[in-house]
Amino acid sequence: LNRSSAWRPFLCTLPARTRLPMFLSPKMQAKTYEEMIGGPVTPAFSAYLQAFTNETWLRYGRVVPALTGRFPDRFSAADYSMDHWAWAVGVIFSRSWSRPFHDPVIEKRTRRKKVNIHTLVPGMDMPNHNARARLPKFASYKDKTVFI
Repeated sequence: LNRSSAWRPFLCTLPARTRLPMFLSPKMQAKTYEEMIGGPVTPAFSAYLQAFTNETWLRYGRVVPALTGRFPDRFSAADYSMDHWAWAVGVIFSRSWSRPFHDPVIEKRTRRKKVNIHTLVPGMDMPNHNARARLPKFASYKDKTVFI
């Protein structure tokens, strides 16, 4: 990661691995689903998960070769591996919210007035974490800032 990036401090706080169901073994998918839902995996969930997985890898196959082929000086194929793509997808889908967004360029290409854009905002991903996790230690300062 570029050490001069303004995003570096935030990106360094993100986990090295994410636990999206698509990246788990079928056995772990079933266990995770049962823990969260309280029952066995449904055929509808399995179909959705397979469709999502297929779409994720199809996009990788379209986007990454186009970027690394057209702009090899900016997008190194080594930096945009399948593992890095999987990490980025996991971070976006486990730490972002979808919100409706209007853009004339997107509208022209999709013929839709609004599309859902995933928004990743540093610090706002905290509500997505386990509520039973150990609470962090807080330190308040006189200027009303809080360090977590």
